[in-house]
Amino acid sequence: ISQKEVDSITAATGRKPFIWWNWPVNDYNRSQILMGRAYGITTDDCVGFVLNPMEHCEASKPAILQVADILRDPAAYDPGTSFTNAYERLYGDLAEDMMTFAEYNSEAYPNWEGFHREEAPAFVDMVNREDWTAVHKELDRIGSSVTLLETELPKRHERLWKEIGCWVRTLGTDVTIARAMLEIREARNLRAEIADESVRKGDPRPHPAAGSLGFLFRKLVGDEFVR
Repeated sequence: ISQKEVDSITAATGRKPFIWWNWPVNDYNRSQILMGRAYGITTDDCVGFVLNPMEHCEASKPAILQVADILRDPAAYDPGTSFTNAYERLYGDLAEDMMTFAEYNSEAYPNWEGFHREEAPAFVDMVNREDWTAVHKELDRIGSSVTLLETELPKRHERLWKEIGCWVRTLGTDVTIARAMLEIREARNLRAEIADESVRKGDPRPHPAAGSLGFLFRKLVGDEFVR
């Protein structure tokens, strides 16, 4: 909600708006949990403000603390600082690992309104630049955080774990899949290099996965990996 939109409503109605912000509520996309940064909201010229949290009470607390910072001093608000402060206040020495989890559980899209939140932009940049070394390191960092949270949250934040445990575990499995996909990519590149070397030597190009392994590849992922 921008200042331009607030000004437009004020001009049309003759009064300043009362804002009901539908974030971090996730009832329109309950398969995702929204624990990222609070940004994109103007509160200077409203007569009232209501935040709509998720049905997950504990998981909504970081958003509530961040929006409290916005309302307290909109001009001084910094999303990154507020995000860090909220997680440190709530989770102490688990804050860094919780923030890692939150970075990868921020996006609200897809939904019927087209509303989305920025999620892990640094990671997206690594992928766009095909910096696979950096991607490997980031996956290791995420995996370490997931392992720690799986161990510590059930003991230290039981109610939070009941709310977000399935998302923590899902993030861990996604990291496993991502690592496997990178290994497959690297193996395919090596296979291509071996085949090219064979051709340069005047030998036939080996047909990849022509037999039983090819049967397995087709079962798992289709024809892509037998070409």
